[in-house]
Amino acid sequence: MIMGKYTIKNGQEIIVRRAKKEDIPGILKLYECVKITPDNLEIKLNKEDENSFVNRGGFFEILTNKDLEKIIYDDRYIVLVSVLIKNKDEEINSCLYCKLDVESNWKQKSFDILDIKQKKFEKALIENKVCTAVEHAIIPSVQSRGVAYPVIFEMYRYLINCEKLFVMLQIYTLKGVFFRGKYNSIYLPNKRSIILNEKLGAYFVASYDIPKKRVGENEIEIKSDLYILDLEYAIGILRKKLNIL
Repeated sequence: MIMGKYTIKNGQEIIVRRAKKEDIPGILKLYECVKITPDNLEIKLNKEDENSFVNRGGFFEILTNKDLEKIIYDDRYIVLVSVLIKNKDEEINSCLYCKLDVESNWKQKSFDILDIKQKKFEKALIENKVCTAVEHAIIPSVQSRGVAYPVIFEMYRYLINCEKLFVMLQIYTLKGVFFRGKYNSIYLPNKRSIILNEKLGAYFVASYDIPKKRVGENEIEIKSDLYILDLEYAIGILRKKLNIL
């Protein structure tokens, strides 16, 4: 089902639609482009590199074919892709999926929320009107071309139609690297993701450490920052960015 057609900064047209089984090979190819591996770890940890974690982000773990088949047909999830049409061939350049609920361990956390939002968010949480933005992958070659906004807009519009009021999401910061018994402290936030979501009104509410991620012989220490985003406000911002009345 096509949800919208958009023109990105380089003049190319993309289509945003629900993911289907036939999209799985293209989504897996996309995930391979953003996966953090032993071969690209040095680049990811070099904050001066244009492809570093700071500038491009990256996934430590990616979904499998089986995972994608499951969530695409699971009513608890919504998976959208943006597709570039090339000579009648399709190239998936972005994939965003959300869970129509809040991660169970997040419900137990104490959030530092602005007073004006506190009661509205707590009420929405009780009424199951809060969901989770799980992952958003974009092919690095099209980042900064406006590819992110159309798929986020269509996702958030869908969530509003599902009577959701808030989205929760987490953004990683790399804190340290363990390598053969030695520890190196680092500070590498995913700045691209932070800037994008803060432009849409997301605000930080909590922080916690997650289990280390292994990449080859390295173990990466990670902090997860939780953000809350008001869907109605975000959609207003996205309409302006996409010139939608």
